[in-house]
Amino acid sequence: MLCRFSLMIREAARKAYRPLFFLCTGFLPSFAWAGAWTQPEGKSQLITNFSFYKTTEKFSEDDGERQATPRFTKYEINPYYEYGWRDGITLGGSTFLQRLRQRGEDGQTEDNEGIGETELFARFRVWEDGPAIVSVQPLIKLPPVYRDGDGPKAGRREHDVELSLLGGYGFSWLGQDHYLGLRGGYRRRFGLIGDQWKFDAELGLRYDEHWMLRPQLSVTGKGDDADLQFFSVSGQNNYDLTRLQLVANYRISERYTVEFGGFKHIGGDNTGAGGGVMTSLWITW
Repeated sequence: MLCRFSLMIREAARKAYRPLFFLCTGFLPSFAWAGAWTQPEGKSQLITNFSFYKTTEKFSEDDGERQATPRFTKYEINPYYEYGWRDGITLGGSTFLQRLRQRGEDGQTEDNEGIGETELFARFRVWEDGPAIVSVQPLIKLPPVYRDGDGPKAGRREHDVELSLLGGYGFSWLGQDHYLGLRGGYRRRFGLIGDQWKFDAELGLRYDEHWMLRPQLSVTGKGDDADLQFFSVSGQNNYDLTRLQLVANYRISERYTVEFGGFKHIGGDNTGAGGGVMTSLWITW
């Protein structure tokens, strides 16, 4: 009887935490990641991100020092969707609608529009104990499609596959519920280019029932055997990148949440050294 009662308490605690993380852990594929928590069975979440990125500097391929480079800008709409297919199994995907502008060494500019790299994934909950959770997430990336095949691009024509291990932990502090999310992943990039490893960390700090602050750190590293080959501020090459992002969420209702913030590339190697702003609309049902 005592054991049965203990199991009932654990199950109640697990269900009590889940709605919080369903609401406050979201994906910013061009900015961050999805979090370890899976969607409840039959539930959906759509997050539409709008962002602007600009850089007039790059991290050099030799020592990572900032150097001047022709201006590159990217306007992006990034819809991200996930669905609770089964208890503990979430299916999802995201794509990027982009407008790119690259200024050349001669001062002339080139524009391009298209659909950026599309990512499809499945997330499997492998362990959960109260506020702590661990999941695995395989992912496949599809090539982009641009109007001008010779214009500036923010993606590669080859496929990628990725496997990530995700962890999350919820905790209470100053009378509010908060969370910590971590991800480590490895991406196999096909073609004449090196693989990547990835690390992400996110802290969700709730102020009240409406407001949450989310500082995020994202690190991408090239494989040890990856030659630099060439430079591109759009990330089509072998590169290292460390990015910081700070966003704030405002929960309008159980169904709608809005988000806004900014991001900055603070370190890297052989890639752009810019930053930008973003806003998002979250819809859950």
